[in-house]
Amino acid sequence: MKRLLFVLSFCLSFQINAWSQFYVDGINVQDLDIEYLGLKVFGQTLLSKYTRVIVDYGQNPAFKKQEFMGPKRREIRFHSEVDALNFLYKLGWELDNVYRDDIDEGTANFILRRKKE
Repeated sequence: MKRLLFVLSFCLSFQINAWSQFYVDGINVQDLDIEYLGLKVFGQTLLSKYTRVIVDYGQNPAFKKQEFMGPKRREIRFHSEVDALNFLYKLGWELDNVYRDDIDEGTANFILRRKKE
């Protein structure tokens, strides 16, 4: 019985670790030594049903299309601002601040902070 519990707990910890992977252009953001994360969200366009998201973790983000990957390096696309925020919340990030650009009123900017354990 103890052996079974050990194996189950080991598998569960591995599964949680696998879900804590979040890659932006090949960089695992979860492994970086950062406390804050910037999220710039553009609305959906006529040509796409997905919302364009730019992640800034201090890397001088290019405002080109970023590639988001999750567990097993599968591509992630967000349907809305809330979809992106919920995804990052599950990975241990919480909303710290929200502001809109003066230049482009349709662009939302979110500052996320790593949750305290």
